[in-house]
Amino acid sequence: IIYYESSFEKANEELKKIVDKYNKMHIPIIKCNYKRIGSYAEFENGDTWKVVRANDGARGYRCNIAYIERSIDYDTYRCIIAPKMIDFPFSAFRLWGEGNLHLDFDPPLPF
Repeated sequence: IIYYESSFEKANEELKKIVDKYNKMHIPIIKCNYKRIGSYAEFENGDTWKVVRANDGARGYRCNIAYIERSIDYDTYRCIIAPKMIDFPFSAFRLWGEGNLHLDFDPPLPF
């Protein structure tokens, strides 16, 4: 999932970059749709990428890889994005765009 906060156009650009990488690896696209709400790309190997605004409406999505826009605040990441990421056997995130979000792999403290 490509999570964005400020601009769906920039999120769609990130999706286009991902599609280009799949093309370079010669993985065919089954479906691809760029629009204001609900852009997505499906590939022959079973991978699916979606563009989702990081808000309460994003709680229904699950993923093992997330591209997260840096303008998303930390509370939104902890409450909406992080709980929906699948941990086993593989999970990853990548920060993109401009903003102040910085993540690390330290476990959150209980207080």
